[in-house]
Amino acid sequence: RRRSEDAEAAARAEAEGLRNELREARFYLEEARKATKARIRSLERMLKQKERREKETDETIADLRTQIYRLTKAKDAFHGKTGEGRRNVEQGARQKEARERNVAEKEHYDALPRRKIAPSRRLTAVAEEKSPALLEKWAWTKLTPAHIVNPTMPTKAKRRFAVMYSCWDEDGIKVGELEHDGEMVHFDAAFETLDDANQRAQHVFYCQNKFGEAVEIFGEREGIEKETQEDGTLNLIFGSLLVEWRVFVLPYLEYLMELKKQKEALEKARKYQEEEQQKRQERTDVLHKIRDVPARIQNPPKTSRVPSKGKGFTVMKTNRSGRRGDCRRSISFDSSFKTKDDANMRARYLFYVDDPPWDEEIFDLNLLDLGEENEIVDGMVSIKYSHPDYGSTVFTVLPDNVFAFINSGHGDQKVYDHSLPNKKKLDKMPAKVRKPPAACRNAAKKKQYTVWSSLGYGNDGFHTYYGPPGKEFFASFDTMEEANLAAEHKFFVVNPWGFDPGDDDYKATIGSFSKVSTRNFVKYSVTPDDDRCWTVGVAPSIAFRYLKDAVDKSSTD
Repeated sequence: RRRSEDAEAAARAEAEGLRNELREARFYLEEARKATKARIRSLERMLKQKERREKETDETIADLRTQIYRLTKAKDAFHGKTGEGRRNVEQGARQKEARERNVAEKEHYDALPRRKIAPSRRLTAVAEEKSPALLEKWAWTKLTPAHIVNPTMPTKAKRRFAVMYSCWDEDGIKVGELEHDGEMVHFDAAFETLDDANQRAQHVFYCQNKFGEAVEIFGEREGIEKETQEDGTLNLIFGSLLVEWRVFVLPYLEYLMELKKQKEALEKARKYQEEEQQKRQERTDVLHKIRDVPARIQNPPKTSRVPSKGKGFTVMKTNRSGRRGDCRRSISFDSSFKTKDDANMRARYLFYVDDPPWDEEIFDLNLLDLGEENEIVDGMVSIKYSHPDYGSTVFTVLPDNVFAFINSGHGDQKVYDHSLPNKKKLDKMPAKVRKPPAACRNAAKKKQYTVWSSLGYGNDGFHTYYGPPGKEFFASFDTMEEANLAAEHKFFVVNPWGFDPGDDDYKATIGSFSKVSTRNFVKYSVTPDDDRCWTVGVAPSIAFRYLKDAVDKSSTD
């Protein structure tokens, strides 16, 4: 019996030793599994970053290749290696020859004896004085039909071609009644056949030009360009240092279309001028009223100058630097009033009279358009003046609590402990919070409280930093409770990495988040290692547009 008991004790001891070894092996196996899984996550994160960098590199290379292609094409065109480049070079050579020829022609024309010639005898007299060949060149004008020399307007059904001309006036400015191909042109006549229109164009070009004696030397000039377009219409051009004269044929339908466009443009410009005049008159009336504002508006009492004792509506001044790359903005409190009308009147008085952002007198009517006045909401105004070099100045009327939110500091904030919410809690949130309807996603018609989000790299010294990322509008709600719940769901569930609550990757990425409450408006933020900063917050809708880097447009995600 003793030997049996000893053997049984030895067996139990051996079994206990084996169980200890098994537990130890399982412990080391679990540690190795965790280390392997952590290593796999790290490698996957590195692989994603590598793929993202490779994608950015490919895009950069594609952009560079496009720029190189454009630069090479521009270089080839400049040196005449392409068809367009050769045409540009040939055109430049022709223009240079024409300029040199015009200089010589001017010197020759200045040296000619001057005497007055009757218009009816001009061609014959010039031909007799200078060259008998000139009379032969102009012989076709003697045979021009009467309906070409003195045309009559045909019926609408027979108006197929229009003869147009353009010229320089005495001041060297092109004038006309219709804009065509970037220049002002005049209408001359309309014809049924293309031959009659072309013949009329030649007659007007040679015999009815607008330059008096300039026609006398047409016969000796080589600067006349006569082009026949693909549709058979003529284009006659003569240019020199003294004059420029062009006559061309245009399809009548095209002429009517351009004339209609010009009338529409003129009508639009007229309406715009009338609207601007009306706005100008309204602005003038406002300024005249501002001159007679009460003394309590011009010099508010001390009780209205204390930010912590707001009376209802605050007048806020915002200055922003205009230097490139400088995004600094300063907000200052001016005064507070019981009614919106008094606050609006104070803002206008400050902008136009007491503290204008320019040196001139505002009552100069030329400066009335400097102020851009808009209504924010519920009749509260915002008046802005912008200058590309000196920045912008804005006087805004806001409710006292909105100004307090915009101007709030760290003393009004509460910081919460880090604790990830339960997945079941997130899933049981109301459907309106988890998936806001279209009415809540409309940035143009915001409800009482706005939920915003931002995603971007911080100033970590490694990634390129362009300043804080933009705060994009996500949704708006009627109650603060709904907005705070939507912000919580947006931050933890609709995160940019796509991790589900409860996953190991989710805990490793979002587990180090921070939660801050400013006047009961929550803000969540997290910045994983070597990654972007993800932030979701809540703000009053009326104050959202004044938050720094706010992007006030409807959400689509």
